[in-house]
Amino acid sequence: MKIAVIPDVHNKIRAVDRILASDSFDQVIFLGDIWDDFHDTPDDATDVARWVKGLVRDKRITFLWGNHDISYGFRNRAILCSGYGFGKDCAIWKILDERDFSLWKFFWHAQGFLFSHAGLHPRFLPPLWKEKDITTKNLKEYLSHESSKCLIELNQDSGFHWFFIAGDARRHTPVGIPVGGLLWCDARTEFEPVPNLSQVFGHTAFKEYPTIISGDTGLDRISSAECLKLLIDAKAHKNVALDCHLKFYAVIEDGHLQIRPSSYGNV
Repeated sequence: MKIAVIPDVHNKIRAVDRILASDSFDQVIFLGDIWDDFHDTPDDATDVARWVKGLVRDKRITFLWGNHDISYGFRNRAILCSGYGFGKDCAIWKILDERDFSLWKFFWHAQGFLFSHAGLHPRFLPPLWKEKDITTKNLKEYLSHESSKCLIELNQDSGFHWFFIAGDARRHTPVGIPVGGLLWCDARTEFEPVPNLSQVFGHTAFKEYPTIISGDTGLDRISSAECLKLLIDAKAHKNVALDCHLKFYAVIEDGHLQIRPSSYGNV
């Protein structure tokens, strides 16, 4: 099975269309943040919503929630993030409905990789877990349970869950939260690998190239043209921060991940 992994779109739907037309993919995973580019209008939001409408019910395609997406998908004032616009919100809901948004996920697991918007930090694992407890089965059960809890909180006006907590790296004024949750973890300063787990995520936009994070504390990082040449073995427990303004995306086949350049940005 060949999987295309598309990082933060932020309205660049035509670039995504070119990626999807470039090869034959069995599955497509969007890592979240479909809307908002900070210079957009309700008309832009409408165009993107129509594009999502044409894809979201395709069983080969998985949309993951990003911090920008939940601002539009739920009526919770506590989760609005920069870039949100009420006019865009209204435009989106004229096209999409609750059934469409109900198909979105907080995480996905395939071919040995955990996919999420911003990455899972070990801080948020159950406190009694040992390294031997970090298995695919246990992680799926745990994150599925947390996803259900998160949905309940998101549907309350001021609900709270660690999935959508922002760490100090993403706050103008620090409040003593060292690490962001599944939708907010900052790959530059907060992310640390989970033992025995390979992850692919977006959220943190690197300027030129994706970043590969390895080592127990995440200190070993590669962010250069070398990324283009790398085939990453899932068994090596690598973590890939894929977002760099959609200049690159990933293809996973037979448990191996390859970073590919897109046509966006004259790359």
